Amino acid sequence: MINRNNITKDTIYNPINSAVATDEMNKVIRLLQGFLELSKLSMEDIRINDALVLKSVIRIDQRSDYFTYFHSEIDKDGKVIVDEMSQYKQIALLCFWIIKYKPFSIKDDLKELDYYSQNKCMVNESFAAYLFITYICNSKMVNRKQEKYYMSRDYLKDLCYKFMHHDISKESMIFALCTSACCK
Repeated sequence: MINRNNITKDTIYNPINSAVATDEMNKVIRLLQGFLELSKLSMEDIRINDALVLKSVIRIDQRSDYFTYFHSEIDKDGKVIVDEMSQYKQIALLCFWIIKYKPFSIKDDLKELDYYSQNKCMVNESFAAYLFITYICNSKMVNRKQEKYYMSRDYLKDLCYKFMHHDISKESMIFALCTSACCK
């Protein structure tokens, strides 16, 4: 039990500073650019809601602190063993927040309707699926047969459908990505 009388500014969540937040947001935009290079869209087609990208970055940072707080341990000698959230878990959370907050949209309404008609999902779900599949296939634990499966049109279609229509929790997203990539 936490002694509430001993709470200090160091024992509560301290938000990331604006420089770190900007760097993290830029990383998300670079990932988006990688996705767009494989699609029929360009950066000029995309409207970015910076407030929602920032909120996603902050949520991932909060979860990282949460993870460290609840998963770090004390060894038999009384030494604190700090546990950190893996990159796979961070990407899974990014996928979750992109699907939840929908920070990206196609500027032109007709182009957006056409995108949905062709993909049966919106750009946020497609981008999240791209991240999800990319990180699975970049895992050193995935063999060629598994990679072929994850890169298949059927898997992508199914994943986009699930991202568009199913309720997926943060924990489920983390579990799905980490177990698919065979990582902790």
